[in-house]
Amino acid sequence: MGHSLADIAPRMVERVPARIQSTRTVAEGLQNQNWANDIQGGLSLIGLYEYFQLWDSVAKILLSNEEDAHTWKLDASGQYSSKSAYRAFFNGATTFEP
Repeated sequence: MGHSLADIAPRMVERVPARIQSTRTVAEGLQNQNWANDIQGGLSLIGLYEYFQLWDSVAKILLSNEEDAHTWKLDASGQYSSKSAYRAFFNGATTFEP
């Protein structure tokens, strides 16, 4: 998706306490629809629309119990190093040989 929850449903997010916003993980929110229980107070019509749009999107998400894997694609080893980041940053830069 590439968007934050605040981008997708700003009026709904306003009704979730800041403490919960800063600590709730996606997995925790999806478990037993906890994210819906985090909403405090009433929602406007636009807030309700955002809620139902989000509900439809979230219902399609399936999480696995596997650990996330991070691969650094800028090095053949797949491992991050400052050297590989430096090389990638200057890739294509003009160099002058003596």
